[in-house]
Formats: sequence, C-alpha cells, structure tokens
Amino acid sequence: MEGIEQGPPSVPPPGPAGEGPAGRRWPAWMNRLNQNPLITLVCILITLTSVPLSFYLFFAAERSPRLMYAVAPVRSVLAHANEEQGLKVLYRDRAVTKGDVVVVQVAIWNEGRAPIRPEMVLEPIRIRLGPGASLLSSEVAEASRPLSALALVPDPAEPDPSSVGVTWRILEHRDGARIQIVYAGSQEARVVVEGAVEGQRAIEGALSKKDPRRPEWLGAFLMLLLGVALTGGPLHLIIGDWRKRPRDKVTFLVRSLFCAIGVTMVATSLLVLSFLLGPDAPFGV
Repeated sequence: MEGIEQGPPSVPPPGPAGEGPAGRRWPAWMNRLNQNPLITLVCILITLTSVPLSFYLFFAAERSPRLMYAVAPVRSVLAHANEEQGLKVLYRDRAVTKGDVVVVQVAIWNEGRAPIRPEMVLEPIRIRLGPGASLLSSEVAEASRPLSALALVPDPAEPDPSSVGVTWRILEHRDGARIQIVYAGSQEARVVVEGAVEGQRAIEGALSKKDPRRPEWLGAFLMLLLGVALTGGPLHLIIGDWRKRPRDKVTFLVRSLFCAIGVTMVATSLLVLSFLLGPDAPFGV
C-alpha cells in the first residue's frame, strides 16, 4: 500500500558455532582446521616470514651497483721486528722500521645486478690501512675473469704509502678479485675500502665466512622456532578464551607476556637470518 514505508530486508541470524546463516553447518573438515592449534602456528609462521621474504625478493631483483669488500680475519706474519736484539728486517730491499711484516687478503667485488664502469666511479676506489701501518706491496692474487681488467694503482705522491688504488674496465655481477696486501704494522691494523660509486651511498663491508663474529644458522633457526612456539601457543589460548566472561586477568597478562617475548625472539632471529642470507665474500676470503 502507498504511504507505508518498508524496512530493510531481514538478514537470517547466524547459527551456533560451526554453522553458517540460517543454521547451515560448515563442512566438518573446516571446523577441524579452525580448531587445530598446529594450523594456527603455521599461519603465524607464514605471516611472520612473508614480510622479510618480500623485502629480500625485492632487493634481490633490484638492478643497482653494489660494490663490496671483505677482509680475511686470519693474517700471516712474515717477520717480527725486534730492535732490542738488533734485528733488522728488509722487505724487497726496503727497511721495515715499525711493527711486523704482515700479509692480509682483501676481496673486492660487485654484488649488485647492475655493472660498474669506470665512468661511474665518483671518487677513486682505494684500499687504505689504518694509522701506524705502512704499505709494503700489493698484488692481485686472484681475479674472477681477465675481462674485468682489475688492476692496482699505487700513489707515487705518498712518501710512506698507506693505500693503493683499484681500477677496472667493468665489474658485472660477482666480478672482482682477491688482493694480497703486505704491510708493516700491527696484525690488528684497520683495513678499509674507500671511494664512491654512482647509485650507491657507501661501499659496504661484509664479514668473511671464516670470521668468528659471523652468527650461525642453527642458533638463529632454533631461536625462530622457540619464538614461534612462545608466540603461537599463548596466542591460540588467548583467542580461544577471548569470549569467556569473566576472564582471568593474571592468566591473560602471563600469556600476553609470553607472546611479547616470542615476538621479540622471532624478530631477532629473522634479523639474524636476513644477515646470513646476505652475500658471502668470494675467492675463499
């Protein structure tokens, strides 16, 4: 009839747990999946790993230069200078007046997907020793391929050189060389690579595979599993008891604390694993 307003269409009320609208029951296998705590843990693990995995895949596919270097943690001492006993050390007819004669291996390479050409070098690339160390000699001990034409260029203007320049024709993905440096000084002398490349903020240093400071896979993976267990178990109980009235506040706080500890452990382990997924130094350094 005209003049009579009609209300919105009625919506059938939802049925009890495990049922859809109008009492229509869900399949039994869906109820089992919904109540299985293992499925909850798997979903939490997938959610936590999807974010760092997406970042890793994004940066892996990005085409940009990435000049890197690594310094071998083990150094060899060719000769010990001992002035008290009147010993004098000569290296290639050059007198060593300070420290020991030490050999160190340095790897330098392009980890990026984009090639690095000479015109992309904004500041000369140099391998520099720290204070108190003097460069005695340097040579390319191993190169990825001759086409790169990687070479070392000493600075004749330095009377007591502490650095050597590095040049190349082209450095494509994983192209580089292992450079042997002989210097006079301490075994703990600092060795860095300086310079600037177009498209890269700074030259990155990587830890060697043999470096004891490099974390191990097993510890990080066990921490990840423990963090998922500490997060998923209490979180499943919290979700299951959410509709209960009244809730035990002490139990809720304890479970929330375990969830927070688990999330922290998961985040820390993923950070360590992302570091381990980073590039390894080539040439056995």
